[in-house]
Amino acid sequence: MADPINREHLEWLREIAFDPRVGGASTKGAIALTRYFNRQTGDTFVSLETLGNALGVSARQAARMIDELESTGHLNAERIGKRKPNRYSPRRLA
Repeated sequence: MADPINREHLEWLREIAFDPRVGGASTKGAIALTRYFNRQTGDTFVSLETLGNALGVSARQAARMIDELESTGHLNAERIGKRKPNRYSPRRLA
C-alpha cells in the first residue's frame, strides 16, 4: 500500500508541474524538497545551502525557488532566523 505522505507529496508535485506560474527551476526545487520532507510531519527544516548543493546551485538561487513556490501558493515557509534553517511545508491548492 502506498504511503499517504508520499501520495500527498506526489499530488503536490503534480499541481506544481502543471501550474504555468511556476518555472522549471522552481519545479526542480520542489522535487528536491521532497527528498527532505519528514515522513511523519510532512515538512522540512532543510537549509538553503543544503538545498542549493543538492541542486547544484547557490543558496541564493535556492532561495529564489523557495520564494516562487511560496508566492504561487504551493509552499508555506516559516522564517526561523539567521543561521538556522527555515521550516517548509507543502500547501495543496486543490
